[in-house]
Amino acid sequence: MIRRILERNVFENLGLKLGI
Repeated sequence: MIRRILERNVFENLGLKLGI
């Protein structure tokens, strides 16, 4: 359960850093 939430958080963080 926590892993999926962390993965989603990481993807969102990468998107914000890339500016997507």
